[in-house]
Amino acid sequence: MLVLDDLYKYNILEVARDDRAAKPGQPPDVIDERYDGLVDHTAPWSEWKRANFAMLRRIRPSKTAAVVATVRNEGIYLVEWIAHCRAIGFERIFLYTNDNTDGSSGLLQLLHRQGVIRLIENRFVPGLHPQIKAFEHSLHFLHELRDYEWVAYLDADEFLIPHADAGHTVGGLIAALRERYPAQTPLAICLNWFWMPSDGIIERQAGLIHEIFRSGFFHSHVKSIVHLASVSTMWAVHIPDPARNWCVNGNLDPIYMGGVDTDPRFHYARINHYYNKSFEEYAFKIERSKAGGPSFAGKSYETFFLMDRAPRIVSWPIPEGISLRTKAEIGVLMDLPGIGEAVAEVERCFRERSQAIFVEGVDAAYRQAREIFDGAITAGA
Repeated sequence: MLVLDDLYKYNILEVARDDRAAKPGQPPDVIDERYDGLVDHTAPWSEWKRANFAMLRRIRPSKTAAVVATVRNEGIYLVEWIAHCRAIGFERIFLYTNDNTDGSSGLLQLLHRQGVIRLIENRFVPGLHPQIKAFEHSLHFLHELRDYEWVAYLDADEFLIPHADAGHTVGGLIAALRERYPAQTPLAICLNWFWMPSDGIIERQAGLIHEIFRSGFFHSHVKSIVHLASVSTMWAVHIPDPARNWCVNGNLDPIYMGGVDTDPRFHYARINHYYNKSFEEYAFKIERSKAGGPSFAGKSYETFFLMDRAPRIVSWPIPEGISLRTKAEIGVLMDLPGIGEAVAEVERCFRERSQAIFVEGVDAAYRQAREIFDGAITAGA
């Protein structure tokens, strides 16, 4: 706590100098192990933490909405996800990253230097929860974030989809909220997942995620767009401070979040959760973090096959306008100096590592994993 207090003191001085925006060409910020204590949400607030938070809350937002996310080994999806965020109207993208092994560090650095994202490198002791640390850091140390009234806390496999009555934009969603509640402001807009399974796709397909995977099912889990001035912690990751929890759902109706689940409501917006993707991509995600050779077995694979067996899978493509704007933003990003080459390096790394994982081919690995899963289902019946 004493280490954090020194950091809070320094941060107060930085806020007082009003020196919060990243400068062009400035290297990414680094939050090292000194900030690891942020993950302990049970610790009482020190006087310096209270003073720091009070200083941050004095900053009045001049813009509407930003997004904060943590990314690790998401290189092959980064450009589409960033383009989508820009297409729906997020005005700033803050990315925390750590321990990338997929060739994406160069791409992230380029995007940061060219002002597309604000990148923060997260270093921590083994075993720490990096996402909690990142989200808490954004609330208590990231000055620039205070320029935005609303902040979405997402992952890079989550695509926020504002619907027609929200004008297919984040700004339209916020405007609809203000019209519904002109005299009060909820803590957050809690939007349900629309979970996108694999659609039976085994090998990774060329093209955009939002065009390849078009069907899914309604899920009770939510992620949140928070009213920043009202939030003091994001330790629960999916939702803000559960102790102060008047929020609204995807219909903009009042709800009280005692946890991360609520009855699915999607009138104004949803979050497409592309967790599975193809079997090749799913297995790549699981196996790259394992010691030893690939096994294609264990509880890690149950999610993939169970989600493909989920009832009430429906087709719900992304609205055409959002898709077209996303493609236009991809074009803008790919035209930036060095981005094409950085994306090609990420693709090369993916293919190289995929070949090392799937020595006997992706189809053979899929059959092996499927047989193990079906055997476990039969044995448990």
